[in-house]
Amino acid sequence: KNNELTGPIPAFKEVTLDMIRLPGNLLTGTIPTSLASLSSLQELNLEDNQLTGSIPEGLFSGSYLRYSYLNDNALSGTMPSQTAYGAKLRFLDVRNNALEGDPLPNVLLDAPVLLSYKAGGNMFSAELPMVTEYDEATLMHTLTKLKELRVLDLSDNKMYGSAPASYEHLVVIDPGDKGFLRYADAYGRWQPYVHVLDLSSNQLTGEIPAWSMPQTGQWMTYYDINITDNNWACPIPENIDIEGLTCVDDDGRRRDRFDGKDSLGWSV
Repeated sequence: KNNELTGPIPAFKEVTLDMIRLPGNLLTGTIPTSLASLSSLQELNLEDNQLTGSIPEGLFSGSYLRYSYLNDNALSGTMPSQTAYGAKLRFLDVRNNALEGDPLPNVLLDAPVLLSYKAGGNMFSAELPMVTEYDEATLMHTLTKLKELRVLDLSDNKMYGSAPASYEHLVVIDPGDKGFLRYADAYGRWQPYVHVLDLSSNQLTGEIPAWSMPQTGQWMTYYDINITDNNWACPIPENIDIEGLTCVDDDGRRRDRFDGKDSLGWSV
């Protein structure tokens, strides 16, 4: 970790290997396809290197894989979309690469216990998928995808289309479909896990989603929602007071929140 190791990643084949940690080095080349066959692997950390090429199909499918960090490299291609993501995968980070296509293929949406997925700073381009189904009996939307997700970062990509109203089920907790997970801080005290939904710096359009402004209350500090720097349609609802939020009017002019000025500060 954090040395100056160079050259390619060895083609590890030891089936009993349960951890690979090589972050913060100068490793180059592609990710060996053999890593997808390490059946005992629980953690794969290759972040902050100079790796290129695509992500091997099946790399995130290990039966015991819990943590996978490939962020801050120069990886290209698309997210694996043909093989299921691991039944125990909790944390997945592919930020700051050059990945394209859909960041949320169907097999990833079905990851049963995924807690945190960070994919910001790439070149992903797709519409946001539906994550709920409507139950006619209860007249409510029920979360059917990414059921355990608490952190979703798709910022600084090329995502387009509208933001589904049902995305409130990914972050809104009280009331909601999920409870807060807790973790032990440095003093051994249990703290709620902050829920994150970051869609900033994309090309999203349509109405500004109501869930972008969580209701005030005791859980307010445990939400981190960012939808700024998109192409939302004007007007901005009066009840949504988000610093830096802008919209685009029918003339293509970008407006600030409520002050009737465009992005250059001129009154309109």
